[in-house]
Amino acid sequence: KTIACAQWAAAAADSAGWLSLDYGDRWPRLLWAHVRSALASIPAMTAEIAGDLPDPSDDAFPLHLAEVAQRLSTPVTLVIDDVCELAGAAVLAGVDQLIKHAPPTLRLVLSGRHPAGLRDARLRGGGELAEIGTSELACTPDEAEAYFRMLGLDLPGAECDELLRRTEGW
Repeated sequence: KTIACAQWAAAAADSAGWLSLDYGDRWPRLLWAHVRSALASIPAMTAEIAGDLPDPSDDAFPLHLAEVAQRLSTPVTLVIDDVCELAGAAVLAGVDQLIKHAPPTLRLVLSGRHPAGLRDARLRGGGELAEIGTSELACTPDEAEAYFRMLGLDLPGAECDELLRRTEGW
C-alpha cells in the first residue's frame, strides 16, 4: 500500500504531499502540525495560502483548514499513510471533521491496514469514497511472474502459484 501510494504521489509531486503517521500523531497538536507542514510543502500550494494555514494548536484546526483550502485554485492531495495509527485516538474526531468539510480542492488519500474507526459510511454511501483493499492490492500470477523475472529468478509456475496461495498475493 505504501509503495503504491508513494509511486502515485511521486508522479503527482507538484500537487501532492506526503505524511507518514506514527503513534505520536494521536495527539491533535502534533498531528495538525505535521498536516500543516506536509501541505505547505506542496508546490501547488501558493505562498499566500500556505502562510494562512491555521495554527496547529487551534482546536478548530480542521474547520479552519477546510476554509483556507476553499481558496485553492488548483486541487492538492495529501496522502496520509498509516492512518491506522490513529485507531481509538480522540484526534479521529478532527480527522472526521476535516474529511466532512474539506472542499474538492483538498483531496485526502488515507492509507492503512484498516480505516482506524473513521466515520466513512456517509462518504461510501454518497460515492465520495474510493476504497482499495487487500484483494485489489494483491499480486496476480502475471504480476508475480514479472516481479520474479525482474529479480532474475526463474520460478516454475507451480511454485509461483503455491507462493501466491500461501501469501494471499502478498
